[in-house]
Amino acid sequence: MLERLLDRFERHKYGVIGTLAVHSAVLFTLAIVRFTTIPDEQDRSEMVIEMVPEDEADALIAPPPENVSVPTGRPVTNVINDQNAVAADRSLDARTSQRLDDQVMQELKDMEKNEFDRLEEERKASGEQIDMPELDPSKWKKERYMAANDRPVKVEGPTTVSYDLPGRHHRSLYIPAYLCQGSGRVVVRIEVDRTGVIRDAQVDQRASTASACMMAFASEAASKALFDGSTAAPAAQNGTITFVFMPQ
Repeated sequence: MLERLLDRFERHKYGVIGTLAVHSAVLFTLAIVRFTTIPDEQDRSEMVIEMVPEDEADALIAPPPENVSVPTGRPVTNVINDQNAVAADRSLDARTSQRLDDQVMQELKDMEKNEFDRLEEERKASGEQIDMPELDPSKWKKERYMAANDRPVKVEGPTTVSYDLPGRHHRSLYIPAYLCQGSGRVVVRIEVDRTGVIRDAQVDQRASTASACMMAFASEAASKALFDGSTAAPAAQNGTITFVFMPQ
């Protein structure tokens, strides 16, 4: 509605301005003629002012009523209706303003997109287009650059080999294939350097319950073990590797 009124005013603004100018000139002329006209004797009237003393004037002034009730007749309803109309007009103006703002914003976005597209076409036409190489997603997996979860220091459970070397993890651990008879348990005490290499491996006779055959296989397998390197580890770190030989 507001846009329609503005458009109609734009088309007929010269006629409206001319009409207002003519009416203003006529009203101004009539006002001048009226104020400069001297009334006749019979049209004149006298005003008699009677002066009243101050104490009598105070007595004539009636005190205001204590309880003033607001009339609930038709005028109040008219006032409320007028306020609702004003609120509705304000709401309409707000919606119209918001609509205009959204329209302007959309036009700006369209202009920006068209400008970018035009520049893109110009770069392509002049050979300045930069082709971005496609990257292999498999080479950018975050799992490749995240620290691995700490593995348990001591391997236990249904396995035939376990080790105890605080702060270190095995890189290779040899499980021997033995030809000995019976079963048993062999504990081999090891000495590991910072690079993870076994420097010494000795069977703990007191902690072992196996035959000499099993101890020989366990000592050889322990010497072949390899652990990860650690600069924070001692130069010669001590630990154990335990071999459990199941019956054949």
